[in-house]
Amino acid sequence: MIDECDISNRPPEPDQNLADDEIKELLASARTVAIVGLSAKKHRESFMVGRYLMDHQYKVLPVHPNIQEWEGLKVYKNLGEIEEEIDIVDIFRKPEAITELAPEIIKKRPKAAWFQLGIVNNEAAKIIRDAGVAVVQNKCMKIEHYKYYGAKAPNQREETMSDNIGIEKTVEGEHEDVVAKTEAALKSEGFGILTRIDVKATLKEKLDVDFKKYVILGACNPTLAHKALSATDNIGLLLPCNVVVYEKDAGVQVVSAINPKVMEHALPGVDISDVSVPAAQKLTSAIGKI
Repeated sequence: MIDECDISNRPPEPDQNLADDEIKELLASARTVAIVGLSAKKHRESFMVGRYLMDHQYKVLPVHPNIQEWEGLKVYKNLGEIEEEIDIVDIFRKPEAITELAPEIIKKRPKAAWFQLGIVNNEAAKIIRDAGVAVVQNKCMKIEHYKYYGAKAPNQREETMSDNIGIEKTVEGEHEDVVAKTEAALKSEGFGILTRIDVKATLKEKLDVDFKKYVILGACNPTLAHKALSATDNIGLLLPCNVVVYEKDAGVQVVSAINPKVMEHALPGVDISDVSVPAAQKLTSAIGKI
């Protein structure tokens, strides 16, 4: 049975909420969730909700003024620091704090603001709704997701990272330009480029054969690599995380990063989810920026 997001005080009733079918659709269409008040303490409900969402293929953007890193992810001090689009702002704050938070939420223009179970602020909810942002109050995102989708991610995401060896994107542009953009995107997510193999040039030199433009980048996030190596020595066989950029057609490139969740299948009996999940999220974010 799923753990409930529980608090002791019974809140007032929300004066308005999304209907069940609207909540189900919201959970299916959302990709990026900013969690305000996300705790680094593993026994806290906010931590458990954050991990659950990550495990079910949502991109989590942690927001907390006093934490620098959460499960290998950068933590933002406030919503204003987040540059990318947000689908849902999930809030773990006292109800009275949401009134002050409302302008930040409205400025980010998410699909919805989600007040966790036990949190109701009808005044703030009205302000946010009047600005065109949907509001869910007094519901746990983890419980609602589990209710509609069980242990699986929504159907819209069943063909993503958990099933594929690569995290892939097709990009228009010249090969060298796309390679440079890929390197920059990886660096923005904390990955250094340890190796750069020009397959076309290497095959020409060694075998005198012509091959399409194809570059293999060996990417490494030091924090996540340290965690992985601390879990098991053999994970070094799977490092660094390779990212390939190859020319599919003239002016059309494919960028594909290894899905770190594949490591879980290669190392049965070793729990590396605290590495594979954030690594997959970071690589997905990097590929999305290209």
